[in-house]
Amino acid sequence: MLFGEITGAQTDLRERGCGFFVHRAAADIKESAMDIVLGIRGKVLATLGLAVLVSSPAFGLETTGAADPTFNSASFTNGQASVTLIQPDGKFLVAGSFAKANGVSRRNIVRFNPDGTLDAGFNPGTGTDFGITGMSLQPDNKILIYNGFSTVNGVPRFAGIARLNSDGSLETGFNPGNVISYDGLDDGMGNATSNGSVSAVVLQPDGKIVVFGYFYYIITGPGTSVPRSGVARFNSDGTFDASYNPGTGFTSTAGPGIAGASYVARQNVAPNDGKIVVSGAFDGYNGSPVPGLARLDVNGVLDPSFTPGTATPPELVGGIFVQADDQIVVYGGFTSFNGAARNAIVRLTTAGAVDPGFSTGLLKDYGDQGTINGVAQQADGKLVVVGYFHSLGGVSANNVARLETNGTRDATFGAIGAGPSSFNVTAVTVRASDQKILLGGWFPTYDGVLRNNIVLANTDGTADTVFAPSLGLTDNGPEIYAVVSQPDGKTILAGLFTSFNGVPLHNIVRLNPDGTRDTSFGITLGTTRSVRAMVVQPNGQIIIVGTFTAIDGVAQGRVARLNADGTVDPTFNPGTGPDNICYAVALDAAGNVYVGGSFKNVNGTPRAGVAKLSSTGALDMTFNPGSGFDGIVFAIAPPTGAAGPVIGGSFANYNGAPAGRIARLDATTGARDAGFSCSFNGTVRALFPVSGGGYLVGGSFSSYNNGAAVGRSRLARVLNSGALDTTFVGPTIGGTVRAFAVQGNGKVVAGGSFTGIGFAQIARFAATGTLDSTFSTGTGAISSPPTTFVLNNSSVDALAFQADGKLLATGIFNQYNGVPHFGAVRLGSNLAFSAVSRKTHGASGTFDIPLPVTGNVGVECRSGGPTNDHHIVFTLAGNVTYQDASVSPGTGSVTTISGNGTSTVQVDLTGVTNLQTLTVNLIGVSDGLNMANLSVPVGILLGDTNGNGSVTSTDIAQAKSQSGQAVGASNFRTDVNANGGTINSSDVAQVKSQSGNTLPTAPTAAQRR
Repeated sequence: MLFGEITGAQTDLRERGCGFFVHRAAADIKESAMDIVLGIRGKVLATLGLAVLVSSPAFGLETTGAADPTFNSASFTNGQASVTLIQPDGKFLVAGSFAKANGVSRRNIVRFNPDGTLDAGFNPGTGTDFGITGMSLQPDNKILIYNGFSTVNGVPRFAGIARLNSDGSLETGFNPGNVISYDGLDDGMGNATSNGSVSAVVLQPDGKIVVFGYFYYIITGPGTSVPRSGVARFNSDGTFDASYNPGTGFTSTAGPGIAGASYVARQNVAPNDGKIVVSGAFDGYNGSPVPGLARLDVNGVLDPSFTPGTATPPELVGGIFVQADDQIVVYGGFTSFNGAARNAIVRLTTAGAVDPGFSTGLLKDYGDQGTINGVAQQADGKLVVVGYFHSLGGVSANNVARLETNGTRDATFGAIGAGPSSFNVTAVTVRASDQKILLGGWFPTYDGVLRNNIVLANTDGTADTVFAPSLGLTDNGPEIYAVVSQPDGKTILAGLFTSFNGVPLHNIVRLNPDGTRDTSFGITLGTTRSVRAMVVQPNGQIIIVGTFTAIDGVAQGRVARLNADGTVDPTFNPGTGPDNICYAVALDAAGNVYVGGSFKNVNGTPRAGVAKLSSTGALDMTFNPGSGFDGIVFAIAPPTGAAGPVIGGSFANYNGAPAGRIARLDATTGARDAGFSCSFNGTVRALFPVSGGGYLVGGSFSSYNNGAAVGRSRLARVLNSGALDTTFVGPTIGGTVRAFAVQGNGKVVAGGSFTGIGFAQIARFAATGTLDSTFSTGTGAISSPPTTFVLNNSSVDALAFQADGKLLATGIFNQYNGVPHFGAVRLGSNLAFSAVSRKTHGASGTFDIPLPVTGNVGVECRSGGPTNDHHIVFTLAGNVTYQDASVSPGTGSVTTISGNGTSTVQVDLTGVTNLQTLTVNLIGVSDGLNMANLSVPVGILLGDTNGNGSVTSTDIAQAKSQSGQAVGASNFRTDVNANGGTINSSDVAQVKSQSGNTLPTAPTAAQRR
């Protein structure tokens, strides 16, 4: 599993399902792409990475932060089964990244009965905090899980290794991860302070456990440790076995802290029985050169008789499998092995030589090299291979295929598989009893049947109808990277998801204004992988970019144009397109398209990180960035006037010259614009062209560097020249700013992965950069519990204003201000509220009289006491702030206001005389997105127990009939003196004294304002 954003190629591996392990030192770097939406003339024109750059139209109410309850798109789902096992009793163990199994909470590990029903006897509690990518079943039916997590059922299990009992409970006495260390330091009590990470384990027949991963020491006691680089052995109880000594272990000439082991397999036939084949990031073992693939004896000594050579490229080895005859199968995404052409899979002899009798056809992911993520062997020796591919030997094969013993494709195995738009299949296990195949991965359907990421396939490849999990594995957090608001009120959302409202739909959807799916939008299956950014042309056509390689089963390399109805526009043809991820896209006035990302080539022509396409999709050869960027491009601000596009990212150089994470290019030639001088000390994720000139800049930086460093925490504004705009100074915040949207009044809304006092993942700033405390998001946009992919915490990655001023916020979250919203929320309700007149009736309790906001005036018929006090309580949908309160017209004044920052605000009035209709005004109310003055009319008519606006004999009769009754919810209005207890003669007398009084006419709306 991937734990850091190291290169663009690696960031894509989680979607592909193979990925290479990078140690946890990089775990705080988020894999997800950063989308940005650029706006021109207040309309959304571009989505770049994970930020939205839009200006809002002018509108009356200022935005405030409350969720709009009329928009509910909380129906996106994801999930992945990463590893599967079949127990001797026929039950299926499945682990991966998911929150529910068959609709029941099972975080990342579950056990199914043979018919697909949930095994309720297996309960891991809250499961793991992050996904599981490795699992081994012991002979005693205890389960080792490893690779990715740090807690199990709330209990720390560092280094990502734990053991479960057969009922799913954590075995508390087993904790080897506590001593697996990256740097050899401990807390003084023998606990590692910088835990390494476990990526693979091998169970020995004697119960001992050989652990592989990215670590360099084992803590042996307080202040003591022994070197163990990438491999160590533990006893069956989890204690360290010092007798297994690999010497210096795995090493790398690339430097310290790099080497480690990723994939292992144990051989089982003499003379190699017990030996372990290992691949990973190493080129040496205990002083001997070994190029990323080695074999160890049972005691950890390098086996010099195993000389396999290496794959090309070596880092694309994705796993090892040992056949029943002890031959070794190596698989992944490589194209050759030790000089022999081998497409994603190779078989080695027991000595490590390439088996010339085993060769497969070309494995393709549409236009790209295919990837194999898993291998299993049937009793007849045939291999079932799974991964990310859609053809084998030129014939359709959707992520699953079977190979003959010589590697050729078995044509008797069905080709429907996991669907043309599914992400991948990552796990495969053959059931010995009947040779049926358990498959897991990231796919909503298999063989045309809804299975949600887990399926049992028959021997011919069709779906088994007996094993039918009702809902499969779902509810891992969806990731909405891009959002566009159309003029008709419809919304296009794009990102990384597999279904919407339970209907299989991959990565892009258009919603109606109420959040329901717009079925007229032409994409039916969706994209093979994520959409990272969008740009809408003036004619309504939509350009999308990302990691996808096909749309609706048709090859389309990472850039495509959709017609306004959602169908693919065949006249836009970028050829093979970029060769790696696109994170950013922008348009110029002539309809040319600028794309940015981690690619090195576009349609076979060198273009490192940035390219310009014509309006037909053809590469613009005049725009030549030379050697381009040496890092990833995450953001592009489109050309404005004579100024070319501004590019932001993680790069340090452009075309061989320094460029500190930001540069402006000539729109025609691609040359660096020397008139723009600017630099930041951290990655730039978001850019926004400011009205009148200059740019808002967001990211993970802490200073602006152009000469002397000037502190700017994740947020800055620069002038057209690149000079720092010193009039814009934001607060100090942590995390990363990933998105911008600007209101018509110049206030800046920022989204990202940041928190602070009064905001979480989304905040608003004044035009000067100061935090706007009236923008109240409550608990904000969060994932609770954290999403199951280790790199995906909570984040707002895209923002877009609608024409009515409401704000769409999308990203990685499953709730907003405590209310479920999966990846998308619309902010900006109309500040709907209710109001009551509240009084405490002694020991009888507090009772409220509703005050209608419209229509007939609500009547307060109870006494205000000696000083004529009344208490008006406003209740809103979410937490609000306010500026002041007043009474108009009429007598009375406001004494206190309470409830700032909550959903209820109480206005205390004094000196309120009888026989009047007054208006209580709550001024400057803000829910974080909208701001308004709220008002409610109140009729003060003592003794009007039935609230009809006059005191008559009916009120008197009612008081008499209730005399002697205890005060309660049904009769409290008759307790006109509000003293509680029982209704008595004093109440009757007070009603009689007011007989004939009538409430004056209510004030008009104009008077109320």
